[in-house]
Amino acid sequence: MNNAITRLLLMLSCMVIMPWSASAKILIGSYYGQEGWNMTEVAHQEQWQGEANAVINLFTDFDPANATNLFDQQLMAIWNHGSVPMVSWMPYHGTSTPTDIAARIAAGDYDVYLDDWSSRMLAFLAGPDGSIGTSDDRRVYLRFAHEMNSNWYLWSIDPVAYVAMWQHVYNIFANKGITASRLQWVWSVNNTDQGFYPAEQYYPGDAFVDWLAMDGYNWGQSWTGLGWQNPTAVFGDMLARLRLLASNKPVAITEVGSSTDSAGIDPYADKSQWITNMFQFVQDQGIGMISWFNRDKEMDWAVFGGNAGDETYLAYKAYAAYRQAVIAAPGVLPDRTSARLISDADFLSDATAGTGTGAFVLPPVASNPYASVTLELLSSWNSGFCARAHLAVNQDVNDWSVDIYHSGTVTGLWGTDYQNISTNEVRASANAGNYLLHAGEQTSFDFCADGSLQTTVVSGIQANAFGPVIADSSTLHAQGNFISTWIGGYCMDVIIQNTTAQDQLWMGVMFSLPDSSMSSTWNASYSAVTGDSIASPLSWNPVVPANGSINIGFCANGRNHVGLVLP
Repeated sequence: MNNAITRLLLMLSCMVIMPWSASAKILIGSYYGQEGWNMTEVAHQEQWQGEANAVINLFTDFDPANATNLFDQQLMAIWNHGSVPMVSWMPYHGTSTPTDIAARIAAGDYDVYLDDWSSRMLAFLAGPDGSIGTSDDRRVYLRFAHEMNSNWYLWSIDPVAYVAMWQHVYNIFANKGITASRLQWVWSVNNTDQGFYPAEQYYPGDAFVDWLAMDGYNWGQSWTGLGWQNPTAVFGDMLARLRLLASNKPVAITEVGSSTDSAGIDPYADKSQWITNMFQFVQDQGIGMISWFNRDKEMDWAVFGGNAGDETYLAYKAYAAYRQAVIAAPGVLPDRTSARLISDADFLSDATAGTGTGAFVLPPVASNPYASVTLELLSSWNSGFCARAHLAVNQDVNDWSVDIYHSGTVTGLWGTDYQNISTNEVRASANAGNYLLHAGEQTSFDFCADGSLQTTVVSGIQANAFGPVIADSSTLHAQGNFISTWIGGYCMDVIIQNTTAQDQLWMGVMFSLPDSSMSSTWNASYSAVTGDSIASPLSWNPVVPANGSINIGFCANGRNHVGLVLP
């Protein structure tokens, strides 16, 4: 049997003080479908819900004719109504749009259009007096080239070109003196990666982005592979990724909706509960903005004025849960007597994900002569945090696991394999790419957690340290030494030593290889027997000389879990 694998179990506790802040105010907004052409429905929705919308989302593209509509009519209608416009600006101009639109924008092919568009934006932001930087300046959220991690937009094709495009367009605006107190750049991803590249590869960089944002929907039972999803299932993973990407940026949800396709007894009640849970999720996670997609499109997303609801206001069907959630939320209320509608602090949002601590490394939370774990605080917000766990070893290890316990819920863990032990405990374990650690090496993985008690993390380490593999019989001693190990394989040299003063026949050596298979051998013949491998002598080495030894060996593919038996 293999008596060389040492099981090391170290249970450890540490106190991690996570920053806590009061609930930040939330910018509540809506996309209502009429793009600023008619504000009657918006006015009726606000009368119904009892509060004004801080933000109204609209969509436009690169068609020059649509730019005229945008600046002459749509933006003014939204602003004069008393809401801050969020412009979802799509680099697209109909069927003539080239597939490499992002690369062409980055190369300057659209600079004439962009110069005109940005100048018009500057004029709008300057307000009635036409001078930027005065008390009547206006504000806009610019949501450029959204959902780039999808497979339905041409600007998604090449992330390198996308980043170059974004930075090029940003610089055109910056060179005109348009600052963040007037225009906020919103980088908005799909809640799941649907294209060839992950969202992170499209990130333009902290200097070019003001808000991180995501779009996501509860499609319901009819959507293959998803089913009815709660808000955490829709947004939790991407939220954690965004906060790891840029911990000092506020986070927005720029499109959200739920269908009634719940397969429940009362689908309207199910949607109502989902709405309530969605607003609670926004508050719990310190999200700075939510804009509901208030139109029945692919599914019945609307909460006011759609095809369904559980109450009626004027001629509009509506969901009472949305109205109640808006009233209960700590929303930003636009001051329609002020020329600027909302304050700088509300426009920029104090609901930032980070705390300014940056990559703060906590002291080792566990250590012994063989292994240690260090936690690196990556980001935190008013009800949770994200951290990176570094596992370092001082002895060769061929398997490991780390238990993460938190009084709240561990909402995500990535970078290695994991399993949920309980609601509050997750076990991170070695995978095919990080199971082998040589002395002095380390590996890491990330996790996020939330919950009301943010001060306790308890971890457990288990590590399989490996070294020589030993077996004995009455006359022979065998020792297998790993002469090389790598991810995916290893080689072992076995010394068979005669411990007596007489020559001894060796009849064979049995190797237990539960996680590997031999790829090459030397100085013995090998055969497989019920999952094990038996090494037998060749014609020239059946005898181990008195007080002497012989060497055999093999290489194998797989993990280096080896047992050794001498008959």
